Amino acid sequence: SRFHNKPRRCIHRGCLFDNSTRQCTNGNPTLTPSVSPTTFSSESPSVLLTESPQPTNKSYRVRLYWEQGYKWQDDPLEKFFCWACAKCRECTPFIQDRTSDCVDLRCDLQHYCHEGMSIAVTDCDPNQSSDKSTAFSFLPGRSGLFDNDLKGGQIQVHNTNLCLSQSGVRYIELETCDASKIEQRFLGFESNEGAMEFSPVNTTMKDGKMVEQCITMHHHPRLGERVYVEKCKLARSSYTSLWDLWTAY
Repeated sequence: SRFHNKPRRCIHRGCLFDNSTRQCTNGNPTLTPSVSPTTFSSESPSVLLTESPQPTNKSYRVRLYWEQGYKWQDDPLEKFFCWACAKCRECTPFIQDRTSDCVDLRCDLQHYCHEGMSIAVTDCDPNQSSDKSTAFSFLPGRSGLFDNDLKGGQIQVHNTNLCLSQSGVRYIELETCDASKIEQRFLGFESNEGAMEFSPVNTTMKDGKMVEQCITMHHHPRLGERVYVEKCKLARSSYTSLWDLWTAY
C-alpha cells in the first residue's frame, strides 16, 4: 500500500472506537466481551490545539477524516479526499472575506506545485492506480530572532520551499517558506494521533472575542473543492474539521 493507515478515531468527545465492532461507543463497559482485542489506543481524540508540531522528517498525505456513520452528499460509503495543489479562481478582497462565492467553486487539480497556487481536495483512494494528492511535511516552530514569539509550525510541500500561507481572512495559498510570517503558522499537528484539527495562528476577532477557525472546505467535500479557513463550529457541523495523516512513500 502507498499509505500507512492511521487508527480510526471518533469525532465526538467521550466516544471510543471499538475495533472489533467498527463502531463508536460511549466508553462504558459492555455486558459481553469484545469479539477480538483491539490493537489500537482507546483514548478519545483531543480537539485541543497544540502550540507547535513535533519534529519530523516524514512526509504525509493529508486526508479528510472519515468514520462509519458519515454521509457526505448523502452517501454512506467511505470516501478518500486528500490535499493537492490546485489552480483556483482569484477572489477580490470583498469576495474573499465576506461571501462564499469562491469557496464552493471547483479548482483545477495539478500534478505539480507552484507559488501562488491553492490547496484543494482530490480523490486519494489507495486502491486506485494513481492520484494527484500532494505530500506535505510539518516544520516545528523554532526559536530565533524573528519567530521567537510565534506559536505553531509550518506546513510545507515536501521537498520544496513552498509553505501554506493564510491569505486574507479565509484563503490559503502557497508561498516561499518564511518562519517569521504568522500567516504561515498553524496549530494542531500531532504526529501520533489519528484525527486532528488545523487552525491558523493568525486568528480573527469579532466583538472583542477570538473566532475559533479550522482548515476545511465548503460543507460536504467534492472533488476539486478548495481548502480554506472557516469557523470551526460550521466545519464540525458538517464533519469536515478533522484530518488524518498517511505516511507518504
